Amino acid sequence: MQHTNLNMKIKNLPPYPSLDRYILCLLNYMEEHKFPKTPDYSEVDQQADRAIDAFCEARLNGKSVCAASETATQILFENIGESEYEVVEKILTENFSFTVDLTEDEWVDYWVNRILEDVPDLFDGCEFLSYGISAADIDIMNDEIIGRITNYFETLGFNGIQ
Repeated sequence: MQHTNLNMKIKNLPPYPSLDRYILCLLNYMEEHKFPKTPDYSEVDQQADRAIDAFCEARLNGKSVCAASETATQILFENIGESEYEVVEKILTENFSFTVDLTEDEWVDYWVNRILEDVPDLFDGCEFLSYGISAADIDIMNDEIIGRITNYFETLGFNGIQ
């Protein structure tokens, strides 16, 4: 068997590592976790640049691909915060399943969105990061957030937590 020129260059390969992978990862995460704030694409691009820089630096410092990827992922999600939607969803399903009907995803979605719209002070006292809320502040303010939701349901004629 005769081989053709082995020095041929393959064409149309995307550059590796691609920043698009990090951008896509971050945008997919935000969509999947229902972040209400529209992403600032230049900020997402900068976050992805920092992640790829961290990956390259880690590799240059002798870390494995797996360890470098973990470092890059930490940088990518740095200062993103927790989704307001998911915070309310978790509180509702853990504390208010006997107060309102949460048996169907549509009902959960309805109540989460209604609470986010109707309770403007829901996350008062919590630090807002680039796109979400500080996880530490959610832990600290959890009882206050539950209290605000309870008050909201009571104004609607429901009996709060049961």
